[in-house]
Amino acid sequence: MNKYKYYLFDLDGTISESALGIRESLENAIKSMGKPLPNLDDYTLYIGPPLLDTFRNICRFNEEESARGVEIYREYYNTKGKLVNKLYDGIDRVLAELKNSGAKLAVCSSKYEKFAEEITDLLGVHDMFDAICGSTLDGSRKDKKDLIPYAVERLGGSLENDRENIVMIGDTWFDTKGARLCGVDFVGVEYGYGDLESMKKDIGVVSSIVGEERYMVTVHGRENHAGTTPMKYRDDALIKASKMMLSLNEKCKEIDDTMVVTVGWIKAFPGEQNIIPGKVQMKGKGYSAE
Repeated sequence: MNKYKYYLFDLDGTISESALGIRESLENAIKSMGKPLPNLDDYTLYIGPPLLDTFRNICRFNEEESARGVEIYREYYNTKGKLVNKLYDGIDRVLAELKNSGAKLAVCSSKYEKFAEEITDLLGVHDMFDAICGSTLDGSRKDKKDLIPYAVERLGGSLENDRENIVMIGDTWFDTKGARLCGVDFVGVEYGYGDLESMKKDIGVVSSIVGEERYMVTVHGRENHAGTTPMKYRDDALIKASKMMLSLNEKCKEIDDTMVVTVGWIKAFPGEQNIIPGKVQMKGKGYSAE
């Protein structure tokens, strides 16, 4: 069973390894405009933020120059830059498993939507997504806080009604910020281009893909009056359930440091203080890093 109904994936640094093509396109735009080339060794400065913001903040262009820079960038990226892309190992398997489980998947990227469509097609994962969502040509809908509700609507949901069923998956602080502003959960990936510490400041980050299992367990005993039944004759379902929880906790510690388990809900029947429980139900989750 999936925890979420809607999975929103960032593209660059989350699904695709794209840094070289982006850098080449950016360098070409800056050189074409006769501007000095800044140090582009730090990918976190320009992979993740909206493209228009990159020209403003990194290149120190004014509004008119930034708009022209975006045009030149896109011309080059459309013919050459987008071809320098490859899928991260294991992502196709993760997408297939989520898709087969019935979850709705979307790309949620600040990249121009047409490019996002073409790149996922080139990578062979286009059909695994129910929607490919990106920015518009004029640069609107470029921030994740605007893209997340747009992506959820494309998947048939709404941010207002489905917040608990939505997760944003990305690799930069811009992804975490968008998730926080929209009030949805976030999963950060360490293998991308973002800065782990900056992501941690906003939302918790995991370093590997996690497999989750949920369980409902029913423990049976025998109901009896609490005041008249001797201890040695009792078959208390709540005592049995308590022992199971303690044992589960100890066994989990013995198996693997990456495995965790939690029993977060428990109910005893009939739920009367003068009756020994004859049945107990427990709900719990187990996680293991793959």
